Amino acid sequence: MKLLQSASGPSAIAKRSMITIGQEIVMGTVFSSINEAQHCIYAREANRGHRWHRRQSKRFGDDPTAQFRKVTLRCNHYHEHTPLHLPDIDPSNHRRGKTIKTNCFARVNLNHILDTNQWKVTLTHWDHNHAREFPPGSVVTRPPTKEQREAVASLATNSAFRREHIGMILARDFPENPLHLHQILNMVNGVHHRAEEDIQLLGGDIAAI
Repeated sequence: MKLLQSASGPSAIAKRSMITIGQEIVMGTVFSSINEAQHCIYAREANRGHRWHRRQSKRFGDDPTAQFRKVTLRCNHYHEHTPLHLPDIDPSNHRRGKTIKTNCFARVNLNHILDTNQWKVTLTHWDHNHAREFPPGSVVTRPPTKEQREAVASLATNSAFRREHIGMILARDFPENPLHLHQILNMVNGVHHRAEEDIQLLGGDIAAI
């Protein structure tokens, strides 16, 4: 069993070499938290041009609030696309859309070590049945973290900050999870939309409040 000795926190994880990460993740590797495990596995595969996601999770017992005991991280190309068409449409008129789904089985299983915050790798399958999704040198973006969403929520209500300014602040404070400008814009718009809903509930306009 190989225990990853590292400081906790996203900044410490981000300092790891991509090559080192790829060499460390084998069956028996133990991570200090599920967040560290996800970050390292996502980073390893991003370096190879693939985007991964958290797919299956199992909890201890049937309680929906219980801790997770098993998590599976999979390639973004998992599953196989099954087209659905209305029976009264001629097959020659069926739309042939594009899909990235290739039923790729590249995955990693992680088991929670009881009475600790640690997670152990119990299965690794790194082989993909498709080419890399992103070209070398490109940035594979991830969904915004909870901390990034909270930062945007606090900045978006200040008219002094444009989305470009918010992007610069996020890039400085969260270098381990870079975001595209459209992701930042979506979060800013969400904050503004929720603020407008609150105004409507309190009377309909600022003057009324």
